[in-house]
Amino acid sequence: MYTRARLRTEDRLMNAAMTCLIRDGFRRLTVTGITAEADVGRGTFYAYFANIEDLLLAISRRYFVELQQEIHAMMTAYESPQKELMAWKTVFARAESLKPLNAIMNDPNAGRLTLRFQAIMIEGFRESLATNAFLYPRWMNLPSDVMAAFSAGAVLTVMRQWLADSLAYSADQMGEMVFQMLYHGTVDSLSKHRLERESR
Repeated sequence: MYTRARLRTEDRLMNAAMTCLIRDGFRRLTVTGITAEADVGRGTFYAYFANIEDLLLAISRRYFVELQQEIHAMMTAYESPQKELMAWKTVFARAESLKPLNAIMNDPNAGRLTLRFQAIMIEGFRESLATNAFLYPRWMNLPSDVMAAFSAGAVLTVMRQWLADSLAYSADQMGEMVFQMLYHGTVDSLSKHRLERESR
């Protein structure tokens, strides 16, 4: 059972891990460093996480849960396809906080961890598609597991390049471009298309 005290300690460990990751890098990330930063004992760490990889995956999973909640709450204020565009802009605006985790994915020693990060992202996409709140699954009429894997793979590749500063565009610009690539059109052209479909 998750008590407030347990959640506070978990937050301390996650925040400490991110601080150490930014300061020391992935290869020098240790349980000792994290527990010292969080001001807790090693036994406390292992009461919450099996190892550092488990902790980093928990951070990643929490990020995607919070992002989904934010997007789904925001989407009620918009109609399609504007809400899909705003969702992608939100994804990239929030992605800045993932820069430390992005550095891990570019580390040749973190192959297994990268695959596990990607699996979390695919699951997040699958859950979002299952809400039927987006145009994408209704228009494409394809299995959600295929769409989730495709979307997550494409977006993860683009996002990694962007977070590594290889793509010199703002979060809004990246959101707009990913939207256009996935939906094959602009908000204006898709709005017209949606109205035409609904009038039939």
